[in-house]
Amino acid sequence: MKIKNLLLALFALPLLFVACDKDNPVVDEVKNPTVAVTAGEATESTIAFTVVSTDAEKVAYLVVEGTEAPTASEVLTNGTAVEANKCVELTATELKAETEYTIVAAAQNSKAVVKATVTKTTLKAGEDPNPDYLTLTSAAEMSFSAEGGNGEIAYEITNPVDGEQVSATANVEWISDIAVSQKITFTVAANDGAARDGKITVSYYGESFDVTVKQAAAGATPDPEAWVASHFYADFDDSEGFNMYAIMLGDKEFGNSGWGVDGGTYYTICFVPVTKGNGKLPNGTYVLDGSYTAGTIIVDYSYRHIMENGQLKYGMEIFKEANLIISDGKIEFNAVMDRDDSVVKVVYEGDLSVEDGGSQKPSEFGATHTADKWLWGGSSTYGNKYMVSGEGFSLDVHFQPANATETAITAGEYIWTTTTMWGYNDFEEFTTRTLTVDGVSVAVDSGMAVVVNEGEEYHIELTLDGRDGFTYMIEYNGKINDKGEDVGGNDGAMVVNSLAEGTHNSSYGFYTFKAEGDNLTFDLLINDKQSGVSAINPGDYQYAPMKSLVGNEPYFFLDNFKIDNVKYTPQINSTMTVAGDGTNVDITINVYANTGEQFVVKYAGKIGDSAGEAELTKLDTPTVMGIAEGNAATVSWNDIAGAKDYTVTLNGTDVQTVTTAYVVYQDLAYSTTYTVSVVANPADATVNVASDAGTATFTTGADPNAGGNEGGDDAGAAATIKFVTDLSAQYGAGYDMYCYYQITSGSDVVGFWIFNNKSDKTSLYDGTYTNVNSLNTLASNTGSAFYIDQVIIDGVENGGAQTTSTLTIEGDNITLNLDYNVIGEGVMSREYVCNGVTM
Repeated sequence: MKIKNLLLALFALPLLFVACDKDNPVVDEVKNPTVAVTAGEATESTIAFTVVSTDAEKVAYLVVEGTEAPTASEVLTNGTAVEANKCVELTATELKAETEYTIVAAAQNSKAVVKATVTKTTLKAGEDPNPDYLTLTSAAEMSFSAEGGNGEIAYEITNPVDGEQVSATANVEWISDIAVSQKITFTVAANDGAARDGKITVSYYGESFDVTVKQAAAGATPDPEAWVASHFYADFDDSEGFNMYAIMLGDKEFGNSGWGVDGGTYYTICFVPVTKGNGKLPNGTYVLDGSYTAGTIIVDYSYRHIMENGQLKYGMEIFKEANLIISDGKIEFNAVMDRDDSVVKVVYEGDLSVEDGGSQKPSEFGATHTADKWLWGGSSTYGNKYMVSGEGFSLDVHFQPANATETAITAGEYIWTTTTMWGYNDFEEFTTRTLTVDGVSVAVDSGMAVVVNEGEEYHIELTLDGRDGFTYMIEYNGKINDKGEDVGGNDGAMVVNSLAEGTHNSSYGFYTFKAEGDNLTFDLLINDKQSGVSAINPGDYQYAPMKSLVGNEPYFFLDNFKIDNVKYTPQINSTMTVAGDGTNVDITINVYANTGEQFVVKYAGKIGDSAGEAELTKLDTPTVMGIAEGNAATVSWNDIAGAKDYTVTLNGTDVQTVTTAYVVYQDLAYSTTYTVSVVANPADATVNVASDAGTATFTTGADPNAGGNEGGDDAGAAATIKFVTDLSAQYGAGYDMYCYYQITSGSDVVGFWIFNNKSDKTSLYDGTYTNVNSLNTLASNTGSAFYIDQVIIDGVENGGAQTTSTLTIEGDNITLNLDYNVIGEGVMSREYVCNGVTM
């Protein structure tokens, strides 16, 4: 029965109690009680909440899974009592992660009964209950000359909140024109007086940080603040006939693109020493010069770049003047930028190790991974691209446009480069992106490629030195861009049945279209320059890493991509093509998963419609049981997931619809067999259809008045008692210390718990047992006590049993004297006499 499910949820939730405020003032007159419940912080297994009541004689609460709330009477009868007219803080523990719970509080006095509810969802497993939202990623202090100028503040939003916006304000008037976008820009006015300080405060969703702005006095020229690099990369090359070192210094990771990640600033410096550094950068001082001679910084290969929206914000910013000082474990770089004459000072301290040897072809090639696909990926920022994959791995390989087409690669040896500055070198170069092995992204520091072909058949060897210390040797044999039947074709394609209209994310500028197939679900994200609520522009779309969908170009992203409820992570080499008029679309998505598998996903139809009607699921058939007592019967069944209500038919003619999982029949014919059927009706007719009918039969008892004395009132009514065998299993570990019994008399049902040391589950031990007010009280009372948790009188669930109720066992004679409360009528009494216990 439903009340059992509520009790089950209660017993599964151990709770902590902490009083929080002073007593509410006591009033002289009887007023309607009040109760309020407020949800607080949630973790993946707990929910904190507060119950506040006034003018109450009794207060209790229940915490149940889902959104269906019990009645106030059920809460008062079966819930956990708390002190009335108090503010009480509580915490529900041992909850399921990512699950919605309903907290119900009820209060009662002699005048009325009231209740309050609140819902709260626990966090996902591993989700931080107190995440950071706003992070400063640039310097916390900035200096300007007396002439003033423009400044930028870089930040990251790590947990976006819908509807929230970043704001920035200054505490002084000479800092103005503050604008918030991917970065925060501002203007510092010229200073004609003494040195001065200001502050910019940046805020987002209750978090904030300050950036101090310092400006020199009129006529003073401040030394530039040292810009401290946190990331270092170095390489060596002597293929041009002289020693050349290339170093990159950045304030963020370099990323798989080689250019870095959004929000990062990077300095690339190429210089020529007299000799190699024997595994370390050679110490010395180097000056910017175009001569390619020892002791110089090479003008052509040295620059600064700032990453924004996946692009170089100002291009490759060259230096007007520069010098580089390298000492043991330290790099200092001073420069004047050609773009705006600003002065910079870059400092890095750490390990300056570098491999001094050039790339070497392995004497014997032993492949660690074999590629089975080498597919054309089109032209991109990084040259002409191929998507390469095999069992357990995938990556993109880029060659210079002069050396690669859709069906051919120029044979030869290629050296791996981090920047793909095609045309700057005489030797052949290639690069790689997004190398993923067994679902893990691997950064590459160096490598080479060997390409051999005979007509259309290619033998390609890749040697890639991973930053994880492992050398990946990948071999491919076959035709270039041989798609076969797996990718881009119709065979094996998964069909999307429905593509919902898009939901707009105004903070980050994209639409989300929810897609569903027979065994497939995912969210399709498209930047709002290429999509609307019910439209997606036709064209070829490029996969955007980490939902970075900014810009006007056609980008897309797949979120929560699941097949047979197994989640896959699409890789950056995934592609999408959209044909049609924008509203009626034909979409093909080639998905390259983190597992190395490839999937083709197709949708043809109107956005917001279904490509085909999804098959509705029939609800489970109820398991029905009928128990008769005299000329009354209780018919019950299991709750069916997805059901709104139930249609119950007795003997084919008596039809009723109920929301409970039971019905009670009275005044039936004696000594008669009845057939009852129950059909579960769907809550959502777009998903489910009604169940098949579950059936049961029962036979009413003989007429007790046939040929004899007519019965009197309920006092001393004959009853049966039964041990309910399946409840311990339902309630889980820890409840085998109790036995659960039900006493049935006509349409009355009384259920109670008792310690198993007072019963062997076939009979109760002699004695008189006193009713306690909760199972928790019973747990601390190992004496002659029992706890009544279910009272159904004349087929109607009533108020809780009173503690004055008693249970008396004398051999096979069992007597229950039940005192129970009927709201509005007061305390009522009944006596039940049983003979023996049945299984």
